[in-house]
Amino acid sequence: MKQHGNANHGDIQILWKLISENSFVGALTSGLVLLLIGWLANLCIKKYRAAKLFNILKDGLVEKHATFLPTVYLSSKSGYTQAQVEDLCSHHKQIQRNEKELESWRVR
Repeated sequence: MKQHGNANHGDIQILWKLISENSFVGALTSGLVLLLIGWLANLCIKKYRAAKLFNILKDGLVEKHATFLPTVYLSSKSGYTQAQVEDLCSHHKQIQRNEKELESWRVR
């Protein structure tokens, strides 16, 4: 019976040898790692931008004494395109689209 500590270390060494010595496996692995890094970076950027829009929306609703704010207002204040604003707002958990006038948003 193998010991867990040695088996894991041995498995890692075998995996490392396979990745470093086999060009196809190495290229595949590095490609997957790059895709993962790109996906994580994109996710972080979207989270940051959505939080920025949430704060603009929250402050704008108080300032304008309104229930909803239009996409154009959020786009103007944030510097994002209207399409970016719609995408970010539609995926933010605390931002809700106006059902009657689809180009406006509010905080839930």
